[in-house]
Formats: sequence, structure tokens, C-alpha cells
Amino acid sequence: MRERVPVERAVHVRAPVARVWKALVDPALLEQWMGVPVACSWEPGASLEIGGHYPSRGTVLAVEPERRVQYDQWSRITRLADRPENRAIVTLEIEPDGDGTLVRLHYLSPPAIAGAEHARFYWNVALDVLRRTLEG
Repeated sequence: MRERVPVERAVHVRAPVARVWKALVDPALLEQWMGVPVACSWEPGASLEIGGHYPSRGTVLAVEPERRVQYDQWSRITRLADRPENRAIVTLEIEPDGDGTLVRLHYLSPPAIAGAEHARFYWNVALDVLRRTLEG
């Protein structure tokens, strides 16, 4: 079995924490910057459904309003069975930072070749779109 690979990224967004938080949990805003529909109630234990060309699903693990959201995620792109040990762990943390908000991504890939490479590419683009969407 392959090792899990961490992917880390941080981006400064010139927008207040409350506005960034809303973009992380509001389905309409999520779709704007993630590029795919997301259905979730954002409560610990809630199901998460992410649409798009490679649909995925997961479970919300933790929510600290205006601070942190964490979920696990399984995608068929990994070609692994949907079991807890094959799910990525996605953590998005936000905090005030000067004239805006610092958004930190902590992603622990599933044990699959495609996991880390795909995540690195996707999250680099998605977080840049988040920044541009909120600053625009």
C-alpha cells in the first residue's frame, strides 16, 4: 500500500473572516470557487456530496465556526474501495491576517498514486479562485 502524502497550502484573502467562512460552507458560494456542486449541512457526522466529473463523498469530521472545517473524502479517481482508510482528510482553517484572512489547507491524501498529485493541482487552483472570487 502507498503512503499518505500531505499537501499544504496557504493563501491570504483580502476579505473578513466571516465572509471567507461563508464561502467555505455556503453551497452556492462553494460551487463558485470549487467549480462543482457541494451538498452538506456542515455538522459533525453529516454526509458530504461533491458533484462534477469525478463525484466524491465524505463525512464532516469537525466544524468550528469561523475557524475550521474538516471532512474525509472518497473519490473514484483513486481507484480504491470506499473505506475509511482510503479517504483523504481535508482541513480548511481560517484566521484573521492583517487586512484579511489567512486560509490554510491541510490535505492528507488517500494511499493512491493519483491522490496527492490530483489534490495538489486542484487545491492550488481552487484556493486561487476562492481568493479572486472574494476579492473581486
